Amino acid sequence: MKKVALLLLALAIGASSVMAQASESYKKGQIAVAGGIGLAATLGGNPLWVSGEYGWSEEIGIGAAAAMSSYEYTAGLWDLTFYQIGVYGIYHKDFLKMANLDTYGKAGVAMIIGSWDYQGSGTAPTEPTIGGFGYDIAAGANYYFMPNLAANVELGFGLALIKVGVQYKL
Repeated sequence: MKKVALLLLALAIGASSVMAQASESYKKGQIAVAGGIGLAATLGGNPLWVSGEYGWSEEIGIGAAAAMSSYEYTAGLWDLTFYQIGVYGIYHKDFLKMANLDTYGKAGVAMIIGSWDYQGSGTAPTEPTIGGFGYDIAAGANYYFMPNLAANVELGFGLALIKVGVQYKL
């Protein structure tokens, strides 16, 4: 799965030399949606994520995100699933001064909800405590290879240390 995500990102960036057009800078009132996969997961399996963002001002956005991660623990005895729902603020700044590149930093809070299913024989051991509040801090970039479509990458801390995906400006 990691190879597929990295291949898609490389193809998107490679296609930019043929398809790139001048993208508009981040704007007040802009709405964008994104989705992808997390790599280097902090809680088990690589999460799938979706997000939405609204341009509050020329550089500041507000958004919401959701993610889901699932994995087997202790030789298949436990199936654990984590759901994360959060809100964040995002600061867009043209740090690298490259055409079609939107760089940003973001910070937010999230509620993590977990569920478990014991797959072993006999009575399940004491139920694990799962869930609570967390945070999401990241630096990221969108590279627009079409006016409204971008390859997205984030480095930070949340359900995954690295997120890759696509973003679409509505």
